[in-house]
Amino acid sequence: MKEYSVAIASNFLNHYQLALSEELIKLCKNFYYVVSEELQTEYKNLGFSDFNDKPFVIKAYEDAKKAEEILFNCDVVVTGSYKYTSHIRKRIKANKPVFYYSERLFKEDNAIRNALRYVKYWTLYHKDNISPLLCVSAYAAADYSKVGVFKNRAYKWGYFPKIRVHNIDELLNKKKKNSIFWAGRFVEWKHPDQAILLAEQLKKDNYDFELNIAGNGMLDEELRKLVDEKDLNDCVRFLGSLPTDKVRETMESSQIYLFTSDIGEGWGVVLLEAMNSACAVVGNSSAGSVPFLLKDGENGFIYKNKNYKKLFESVKNLLDNTQETNKIQRNAYQTIIDDWNPNVAANRLYEMVSYTMNNDIQDFKYEEGILSKAEIIDG
Repeated sequence: MKEYSVAIASNFLNHYQLALSEELIKLCKNFYYVVSEELQTEYKNLGFSDFNDKPFVIKAYEDAKKAEEILFNCDVVVTGSYKYTSHIRKRIKANKPVFYYSERLFKEDNAIRNALRYVKYWTLYHKDNISPLLCVSAYAAADYSKVGVFKNRAYKWGYFPKIRVHNIDELLNKKKKNSIFWAGRFVEWKHPDQAILLAEQLKKDNYDFELNIAGNGMLDEELRKLVDEKDLNDCVRFLGSLPTDKVRETMESSQIYLFTSDIGEGWGVVLLEAMNSACAVVGNSSAGSVPFLLKDGENGFIYKNKNYKKLFESVKNLLDNTQETNKIQRNAYQTIIDDWNPNVAANRLYEMVSYTMNNDIQDFKYEEGILSKAEIIDG
């Protein structure tokens, strides 16, 4: 395969994109990661590491001219949240290929903000020769089709943290029986309270279990008060804000992972991490990654947003059926090891680059998984 130069243009480099970048370096003639800002304090407080000093990173906020030149001269640019949109417009005006990756557009009912998004994306990406849309959400294809862009050019994508390879039997043997885990920011749209209310129901039904909650945020005091009010201190434990490695270690010792985020969760990389850790995940269908990664009853359980009865029943089923839980855990792990990982993503992306450069993108096709066509899903 001919070698091509590829650049990713984004806000900053984090662990969601680092492993993918390291795989692309192995494939590309030249690879650059162009960042438009420094790592924000908010993300540092969440335990994110700052990778902007990696040798392949170009800092546009320090040398915008160099960044612009690289982004114009590369064979293909893959871009998402990049502040210097003039650099991208210059490529588009020159009819040079731009792959645009995005979570869903419409996360809330705000008519003015949504109208501004419509104008922005229609203006920038309405040309047929600018392709494709890499959907970092199962709902991105539907949102962009409403804007009138990327029709029939939407493909499944995501964020791809580094994968851990385990001996699956050893991993399952070290998990604590009936252990449940929830991790994330304490904000309303992630619904950490639902994990606590689930614990209340399980305790009422005399289940022997433990629920560990990792994270922090504006709801911290409210959540701790809820645990006190429901008399759950014997089975619910707050772990505080953990570094990403500690989150993974906790996943690896937990049997069940609760992914309760709603439409506000564009993707949700914790789902991929939990599956890689062989957790049996019960996930909210409104979170962007769930329809791509989970198959209900095969490698996890899916409940529709606010259907807390299904959430509760799914967790009970996992606690009651060791054999079923074991099957779900193994299938979840294998889904990531075989299909949804940085190596597969990089190789398929580079293959798409090659097809694009040879003007035969219409022949690029995968039936399922990463960079297969994204269906229109409303939700």
